[in-house]
Amino acid sequence: MTLTARRPSWSERRLVAPLLQLLVGRLGLDIDQVRMLEVRGRHSGAWHTTTPVKVLTHAGQRYLVSLHGNSDWVRNLRVHPQARLRLGRDIQQVTAVELPDDLKAPVLEAYLAATRRRTTRQLLTGTDTRAQDHPVFQLQASP
Repeated sequence: MTLTARRPSWSERRLVAPLLQLLVGRLGLDIDQVRMLEVRGRHSGAWHTTTPVKVLTHAGQRYLVSLHGNSDWVRNLRVHPQARLRLGRDIQQVTAVELPDDLKAPVLEAYLAATRRRTTRQLLTGTDTRAQDHPVFQLQASP
């Protein structure tokens, strides 16, 4: 599987992500189930706060969907599946299990139904969009 990462737009990198890091990561505001994802580096093994992610709850399970394909946090989770979700000072330890392509469709449809952002909808409904373009991880509680 050779996915490429779609680079987030300038406004996502320079405006939205830092604002969410402040509001969600530091102040602990629950904005549309967004959490700060902390993963171990695939080479260093050190913990990194990478990006704000939306945690989708679907059919009693929690999921992460990579809208930008094979991004750094996806590659890190594949090597070290243990992660932390941060909301202010509250940290949840989780283990991420990547779903095979044939099980992604219902989760992607639920994600699409749950989002109101036009950019997210465009990423998930584009003409070239396929399930294998968006890695999906099921989150399980870690002890």
